[in-house]
Amino acid sequence: MENDDQRDCPYAWLIFTSANGVHICCERLLERGYDLQAMCPVRVAAIGPATAAALTRYGIHPDLVPDIYVAESVAAALIHDSQQRGESLQGKRILLPRAAEARNVLVTELQHAGAVVDEVAAYTTVSVASDDQQGREIMKLLQRGEIDIITFTSSSTVRNFMQWFRSCAIDDTFLHQPSLKIACIGPITSQTARELGLDVDIEANEFTIDGLVEAIVRASLADAPLQREE
Repeated sequence: MENDDQRDCPYAWLIFTSANGVHICCERLLERGYDLQAMCPVRVAAIGPATAAALTRYGIHPDLVPDIYVAESVAAALIHDSQQRGESLQGKRILLPRAAEARNVLVTELQHAGAVVDEVAAYTTVSVASDDQQGREIMKLLQRGEIDIITFTSSSTVRNFMQWFRSCAIDDTFLHQPSLKIACIGPITSQTARELGLDVDIEANEFTIDGLVEAIVRASLADAPLQREE
């Protein structure tokens, strides 16, 4: 994207899979003096509404947002879009800035469709240290059964949480208390949680923060005791 001659832009698509990726990339370009509205004529895809909203804040309006907010749907939407336009992804270059720990499925699906994908690790997620003060306080709350819901918004948050937890705790018994609920933003995150030994109680129907909040509220209302009229 950092190209002084728009005619020489090598990319057909720029794909963002998180608001973090949008912020990091756009801020980097602005620091280098680039006008985001005058960039090379690349089409932009966002994995979901939160990522699309982050782009809009920088004056970039995505050309494509899939109906289901997972990597598989991004790939399917790009392939379908190309077919609708009477084109092919064969030989098209796609730039994919994202977390270093992201799943490979998006790259794999696009490569199977013939695209050339340049994957850039825009950022990495880092787990907290086992001796972190806030972490120790959270561990005490868990041990006393004073946390009602643990929320996970990505597979990396599950992995990092479990890595931290296992470095601090003797066993995971109190992660399976009936009073403690595990809430995940979508099926991919839920799958990771189950693979790491967690019981998922709540899963969002819409794979966004708002969708997760709605699912938690709905589950909480369903579990609430009925109020008798006096």
